[in-house]
Amino acid sequence: MKYAFKKDCHMIGLILSIIVFNLVAFQTNKRLSKNQMIHVWAFTIVLQMALMALSIINIMGIGLFK
Repeated sequence: MKYAFKKDCHMIGLILSIIVFNLVAFQTNKRLSKNQMIHVWAFTIVLQMALMALSIINIMGIGLFK
């Protein structure tokens, strides 16, 4: 359970970073269609969740990147 707090903090940071990144992206490029916006949201969520999973595995000491 000693990793639970770190994981919770990471998840809050992950959600905030997804929201901030996408809001900045949509403010700078106003010519995106709704379909493109959905693709951008989906890509950033999937990419950041994968990176988060790798960092949690690494924090636990069982990751590939020691």
